[in-house]
Amino acid sequence: MSAKTPAPKPQTAPKATAAPIGLVVRCHRPQGLWRAGRYWPPEPTPVLPDELSPDQLAAVQAEPLLDVQAITE
Repeated sequence: MSAKTPAPKPQTAPKATAAPIGLVVRCHRPQGLWRAGRYWPPEPTPVLPDELSPDQLAAVQAEPLLDVQAITE
C-alpha cells in the first residue's frame, strides 16, 4: 500500500508594512536639542516625509536623545 502524501499547505504572503506617512519626534532633554539643522523640543513634533533629507533623517534616527516614531495611518 502506498501512503498518501499530505497536500502542500498554501503559502501566505508576508505582511507588507505600510510606508510611513510621517514621523513624530520628541526630545528627552527638557531644553530640547538641535539636530539635522532643526530644533527638537521635548513636546512631540510631527514631521512630514518630505521635510527631512535622507541624511537628516539618518541623523535624527541615530540621535539617542530623540525618540522617533513612524506614523503609518
